[in-house]
Amino acid sequence: MTTPGQAPVASVAEAAERSHFALRRAVVDVAMGLLHAGVLSHSGHADLSARVGPDVVLIATLNRTRDLVPDDLAVVRLDGSVAEGDLGGMSTEVVAMHVEVYRARPQAGAVIHTHSPHLLAFALAGRPLPARYEPLPRLGQAEEVPVAPSASAVIELIKARPGTRAVLLGGHGVLAFGPDTETTVSLLVALEEAAEAELRTAVLGRLSAPPGHCASGGWPPGSCVPWWPDTRAPGEMITLMPTHAQVPPAQRQRTRQVNDLLPLGDWIRHHSLRSWPVLLFLALICVPSIALVILGPNPSASTFDHVAWIFAAYFAVAWLLLLGVIIRPEHVTRATLVLVTVIALATQVPLAVTLEVDLHAETAGLGPSIWSVGLPEELAKAIPVLAVALIYRLWGRHALTPKDYLFLGAVSGLAFGASEVVHYFTVNGLAEFYLTVQSALPSIQQLILTGHSAPDSVFAVLIGPVRYFVLDFVWRFLTDPITHACWAGLTGYFIGLAATGRHKWYTVSWIGLVIAAILHGLNDWSRVNGHWLWIVVTIVSGILFLGYAKVGSRSDLEVPDPWPPASGRHGLPPERPPATVGGAPRPWWEH
Repeated sequence: MTTPGQAPVASVAEAAERSHFALRRAVVDVAMGLLHAGVLSHSGHADLSARVGPDVVLIATLNRTRDLVPDDLAVVRLDGSVAEGDLGGMSTEVVAMHVEVYRARPQAGAVIHTHSPHLLAFALAGRPLPARYEPLPRLGQAEEVPVAPSASAVIELIKARPGTRAVLLGGHGVLAFGPDTETTVSLLVALEEAAEAELRTAVLGRLSAPPGHCASGGWPPGSCVPWWPDTRAPGEMITLMPTHAQVPPAQRQRTRQVNDLLPLGDWIRHHSLRSWPVLLFLALICVPSIALVILGPNPSASTFDHVAWIFAAYFAVAWLLLLGVIIRPEHVTRATLVLVTVIALATQVPLAVTLEVDLHAETAGLGPSIWSVGLPEELAKAIPVLAVALIYRLWGRHALTPKDYLFLGAVSGLAFGASEVVHYFTVNGLAEFYLTVQSALPSIQQLILTGHSAPDSVFAVLIGPVRYFVLDFVWRFLTDPITHACWAGLTGYFIGLAATGRHKWYTVSWIGLVIAAILHGLNDWSRVNGHWLWIVVTIVSGILFLGYAKVGSRSDLEVPDPWPPASGRHGLPPERPPATVGGAPRPWWEH
């Protein structure tokens, strides 16, 4: 039955689907409201969930790098299993923390975990948050917010403190829960405001309140006693003075107008303009000019080598930035990148060339193209990834995930592609072009003898070969690194499966190498290279690479930590210190 003016529902299933989507939409709206409230950390990270049934919840990770959409939410049962959707990088520990809260508090309708800055300060200090701020009792938090010293103590503390709706996670952040999403978000905002107010009040040195205020309005006795030591001398007064004299409005307006036109102050103060990615961007836009200046009007053979390396590195680094944005490796540091690059440049080309010479490399047939070209080159690209896996193994570190190893494989492929194109350009390419010019001399001489001018004769005979030479190597410089990166990334992913201990090394480590060698062999096969099927091979390589990158971010491929890692959808950079090879404390892409 339908109400007047309402379109009939096609079926019960359709109505359920609409209701389900409405629930997802409501959770997304609340999540985005949390982001816009300004109570999150700089990364905008938050894990949130909402109960949608007796034993199922909607759960997702929020971050500042992308908007949350209804399809991002997964349906999880209270036993921790996924009923529907994709956790998108959320670890099993994070899921377990949420579902355990619902088990401990059957009346809970929503759970939110954040790294809100002022609450994080209390968590780092191991200090409970007093409940002096007036909105807290109204939102169900009438007692101080306790601190759980470890992940295992969270649920026990929640069970032991039935009057609390929030717990500070020692050194990690805050966990808040309530009867519904709106109340829980309001509670979290009030908690962050209370933490900020407490810290500011501590700076003033004393909690000041009107006479009788602490004994009125339902405030608990003693709640106005400061929790910090009062270090002032007897009779010392606190004087608050403005740090700067008041600026007339007209002068402020003129200052703003000048700042709009030339914001030097903002440029100097803004730390992101001095971040590593920004500096790398500035270096990249200068590289072509630098290379052409080095080339000069009278280049030598060695000058061509230097410029070739500059352009090869230029395109490889540009691809590296793009791959970093797409894959978002969570634990790869700059030191690890440098290590992989150094090993790659030192070993790859000599090893590949030696193997190809010994195997008499040729691409006339598919089989020889795979085992005499594809396999040696993919094996050479796997060496740096294996070296990193061995170093982590020897040092007892297992923080890298299969997605991280896929990214390291891609970096190894970028280094190989850059080295290969330089080798082709400075050795094979120039030699082939010299033979082309030499074979064209009789035709040029014939045109000159028939009355054509020398410039016209040279242009007519050599324009085609020159054009092909230029276009071929421009495209090689641009595309060789990323093509090799896709193949080597597949090898790296399966090495990662073995290195993380999820599978026996002899059962999976070779799979990616074989897949990459086959794709490489197909790419170089003379019946494919330069034909339409070549495009198909390239597309398949890219799809497989991105597909495994996505699978590599699954929560069940993560390595457990004492605290649940703050890993977001599509590989949001973790807010805990990642494992490193060289001791660098932050992921390579962070500012």
